Amino acid sequence: MIRTTKPNVLWFDGRRTHLMPAGSEFRADDALEARWVAEGVAEYVDAPEPQPVNDEPLPEAPAPEPPTEPEGGETDLADMTRAELAELAESLGIKPGKLTKAKLIAVIAEAEQAPDLSAAEVE
Repeated sequence: MIRTTKPNVLWFDGRRTHLMPAGSEFRADDALEARWVAEGVAEYVDAPEPQPVNDEPLPEAPAPEPPTEPEGGETDLADMTRAELAELAESLGIKPGKLTKAKLIAVIAEAEQAPDLSAAEVE
């Protein structure tokens, strides 16, 4: 939107001619508004006020926290590959055979929760 700064400005909007007294506010196409402002015939009304430049640096974003392992230093079984799960199963005395990844996870989780009843601990 612009405001005329000179008296009796004529403006043709494509259909008719308008006599614009000084101080009249109106909206025209961007090219006409820019031309009249450049020629000193009008000034922008809704132009945003220039903001003072703030020379303070922006605060730094906090560094991302490293991923945490589950309690006891265990890794999440779902994040392991099937090959890693098969290796872990064998170390627990489980024969992975053709078990799917989901079944391996279930069997390993059950084996890790079961108490160890080895002969060395029996009194």
